[in-house]
Amino acid sequence: MNSQYKEKAVIRIVDDDEGFGDAIRFMLKTDGWLVSYYSETGTFLKKDDPDVPGCIILDYQMPLVNGLEFQDILAHKGYRQPIIFLTAHADVDMAISAFRSGAADILKKPVSSEILLEAVERAVESDFAFRQKDFRIVRYQEFYDALTQRKANPQQRQCRVNELPNCTATWFKRTNGRDSSGQRL
Repeated sequence: MNSQYKEKAVIRIVDDDEGFGDAIRFMLKTDGWLVSYYSETGTFLKKDDPDVPGCIILDYQMPLVNGLEFQDILAHKGYRQPIIFLTAHADVDMAISAFRSGAADILKKPVSSEILLEAVERAVESDFAFRQKDFRIVRYQEFYDALTQRKANPQQRQCRVNELPNCTATWFKRTNGRDSSGQRL
C-alpha cells in the first residue's frame, strides 16, 4: 500500500453501533489510517467533505435510513468514494442491490481485521485510481476546448503569436502563418 494514500485518504465509518464503530476506528488508526466516525447519516452529510479521497464503511441496518438508501443519497450528492458495507444483516437481495449501485465490497459482522484492512486498501486504491483518471479526463477536455476555440477563432490564433518564444514567432510571421505546403496553420 502506498503510504501517501494513508496520509491523504480518510476512512469514513457510518454505523449506529458506537461500540463497534470505536473498535473499527481503533483498528484502522492502529494501521495508520485517518478515520472519521459518524453514528448518524445526517451528521455524516453535514460534516464530511466528498472531495477528500478515501472510502466509506457503511452499516446496512441503521435507524431512519438503511445503508442502500443512504448509498443512493450519497450518489445523488456527488460522493464517489467506494462503499464497503459492513453488516450483520446481509442477504442475497441486499448484496445484489448494493453491488448494482456500485458497492466496493460487502463484509459480514463480525469481520477479521485482515479482511477489513484488505477491503479498505482495495477501496482506497480504487478511489485514487478513479480520481487520477477523472483528473486526466478533465485535463484532456481543457486541451481539446482550447484547441477547438483557437480553430474556431483564427484572430485569436494571431494574437497568441506574441506569446510564443521569439524564434518561433519570427518563423510564424515570416511564413505568414502557413506550413510548408502553403496551408494556413
